[in-house]
Order: sequence, then C-alpha cells, then structure tokens
Amino acid sequence: MKKALALTALIIGSAAVIFGLAVLNLFLFSEIYDLVILVGLAAVVGFGFVQTALQGVFERKTGLSWKRFILLAYVPSAAGSIVYFIVVRILDMAGYFKGFLAGLGELLIGISWTITSVAALIAGLIVYVSRVYAREEKGKL
Repeated sequence: MKKALALTALIIGSAAVIFGLAVLNLFLFSEIYDLVILVGLAAVVGFGFVQTALQGVFERKTGLSWKRFILLAYVPSAAGSIVYFIVVRILDMAGYFKGFLAGLGELLIGISWTITSVAALIAGLIVYVSRVYAREEKGKL
C-alpha cells in the first residue's frame, strides 16, 4: 500500500470509527442509563489499544512518528466534531430547525462526537504512554 493511501485511510477510518462510537454512546445513553459510562469508556479505551497497535504498524511500514500519528488519527475527528457542533448551533440560531425539540438530535450528536473524540485522544495517549513506560521498565530489568 502506498504511503499517501495508507495515511488517507488512517484519517478517514479513525474519524469514522470515532463517529460510530459517538453514535453508539448516544444510543446507549437513550437505552441503558446506568451502564453507558462504563460501556462507553470500555469502547473508547479499546479503541485506544487498537490505535496504539496500529501506530506500531504505521511506524514500521511508513516511518510515521507518534506525534504525526496523533495528528492524523485523532485531530481530524476532533476538528470535524467541533465544526459540526458550530454548524448546528449556527443553523439553530438562524431558525433552520422548526418544531418541538427541533435540532435536538443534531445537537446531541455533536456533543457526543466531541466528547468521544476528546476521550479517544486521551485514551490513546494514556495507552501509548503506559506502553512506552512498560518498555523502559522492561529494559531496566
């Protein structure tokens, strides 16, 4: 696979998975109120583990550093969620949504996507730092 195609797939795939997790968290919130935080955290931390493993593959195959991996895997989704949230707020202020609870679904998706993007970034950083720390401790023994 060519480097440009792999990086494009990383950007689009990560954003799609984070958006899917955001919709899953929103659906879980509407169905099971008690377990939504635990299930959401487990899904986001699992995604952090997968992204960390994927970063190792990208580093071996394309020479992509961890800092650039973060920029390509997490930041586009966070930026997209913020832009989505701002557009929904602008449309709401302009009177685009009509009726009872108009625009509430779009607003909730924007909030959920933003929270999930930030949580995924934090989980990925925590998993990566713990992995690097474990490697350093293993080297000291």
